[in-house]
Amino acid sequence: IISLNEYIRFMKKFYLLLLCGFFFLKSGFAQTPIEAINSGGFDAGNTFLSNGWIVVNSSANKWVVGSKIFLSAPNSAYISKDSIAATPGQTDYDYDYDNTKAHISHFYQKITLPANAVNVNLSFNLIGTNENFTPLHDGLLVYADPSLTVPVKDVLPGGSAQFLYIQPGENTTWVLNTTTLDYAGLAGKTFYLIFTWVNDANSIGAGPPAAIDDLSLSYCIASSDFNVTGGGAFCKDGAGVHVGLDGSTEGRSYQGYDNLIPVGTPVAGTGAALDFGLKAAAGNYTVIGTSGCDVDYPMNGSVNISENPLPTASAASNGPLCLGATLNLTSTGGSSYSWTGPNSFTS
Repeated sequence: IISLNEYIRFMKKFYLLLLCGFFFLKSGFAQTPIEAINSGGFDAGNTFLSNGWIVVNSSANKWVVGSKIFLSAPNSAYISKDSIAATPGQTDYDYDYDNTKAHISHFYQKITLPANAVNVNLSFNLIGTNENFTPLHDGLLVYADPSLTVPVKDVLPGGSAQFLYIQPGENTTWVLNTTTLDYAGLAGKTFYLIFTWVNDANSIGAGPPAAIDDLSLSYCIASSDFNVTGGGAFCKDGAGVHVGLDGSTEGRSYQGYDNLIPVGTPVAGTGAALDFGLKAAAGNYTVIGTSGCDVDYPMNGSVNISENPLPTASAASNGPLCLGATLNLTSTGGSSYSWTGPNSFTS
């Protein structure tokens, strides 16, 4: 079923993965990253199609969406030797596999990541074992294929499929597997995310086979630098002046600061300029953008706001004068002046 060339190609990708690094990230972001996968919990229905996935199964050791085993109810995706429900009309398919005949089965979904995607993070809960931690023995493999070559039963993913993951050792209880995929160069691409079960026919491997639940592929938006706008002076007791940003990125929030102290609440990015409203306190105003992965990006520049005191106005004349004399009027403290006097005098 598996040719020597396929094996060599597989191992090259596997060693490349090791060279690039297999990093683990902690969870618990302050904000929610953008989710790229539909129905990674397999709870939208009892088939792969109803959960947004496509399945390509061998004649046995098939991927099923069922209820025999799960981490979060009611379903998970797991390998079933016969895909026969224990209860007629139900989805409690057998959770076991045949290790006497070779089989390769896949399920996959088309994913598109924006060009400015960062912190691309693949995670899923897994139970199952891998025979000898080697790629062509019994276990789970995960690929990304930007060539969009449709997987074929009993054949490892082809095209330009990149190897992302191999099931490590024995997981007889649910284990969360998390890895960053930034090294894989998937930003700005559309690709198939492929989960592959492979087993040989050496009759070795006691199971259990792979079961997957709560699958996620998330990402954040890379920093884009925008300029702080507005500022200026306002009169005491006035409404203030505006502070803004000349652009913004969707999926990020922006917080204004006065001398490093937060002012108001964060404003969501819209893809256009932002207005933080009128500010009536003197200070130096800056803006920091925050991604869904809780990474801060200071925006360019700052603006100063100052408060001008109310003017002290004065007015005088060279009066009193006799009728017919010239009246000289003087004033300070204002920007425009008007006078009224007897006999309907205005000036």
